[in-house]
Amino acid sequence: MRGLVGLLIAGTVSKVGSVLTFLAIPWLVLVTTGSPAQMGLAAAAELLPYVLIGPLGAPLVDRIGPRRVSIVADLASAAVMAAVAFGQHGGFGVLLVLLVLAGAMRGLGDCAKRVLLPSTIAASGVDMTRATTVYDGANRLAGMLGAAVGGVLIAGLGAPRTVLLDGVSFVVCAVLVAALVPAPAPAAADAPPPEPYLAALRGGVDLSAR
Repeated sequence: MRGLVGLLIAGTVSKVGSVLTFLAIPWLVLVTTGSPAQMGLAAAAELLPYVLIGPLGAPLVDRIGPRRVSIVADLASAAVMAAVAFGQHGGFGVLLVLLVLAGAMRGLGDCAKRVLLPSTIAASGVDMTRATTVYDGANRLAGMLGAAVGGVLIAGLGAPRTVLLDGVSFVVCAVLVAALVPAPAPAAADAPPPEPYLAALRGGVDLSAR
């Protein structure tokens, strides 16, 4: 049961942090450059890899293991957010590279948490439908609250400190998953080897198209 609680809290914190970043980083770019065009480009640089990494990263998560990917991606996201918060004067090109990395790591971490959910629910003994409903509801609530909290934090702390706080939230997520969420049971010895990455990716695309 504690694994499910830990994953639920980690997913909620991650969602709140995502909303904070999607608000704070465009604002940070606007106040430092004064350019609405660069603000929009910065938002796209983070959002596009976040959207793309879901389908592209799923086979990678299966190969490496969702718990390990979740922890590593969250720690990497924390480091990138710290670099954004402290290094916003390194130039707009450097910032765009950091934002692409941030979006990719965030998307990979969220993908891994979704993959972890079924096995964590099964290990907890909680009804699958009830647990997934609570998880989805908590994520939606976190998305709504994150926007309000983000606005207050940006106004009170400023965009750089809000981005840094988002980095701290990723460390919290990594610690929760590492301490509370058990790794899925290993595959049986007679299980077939994993598909090649491209074959698994094609299979996922074909399944989603049905």
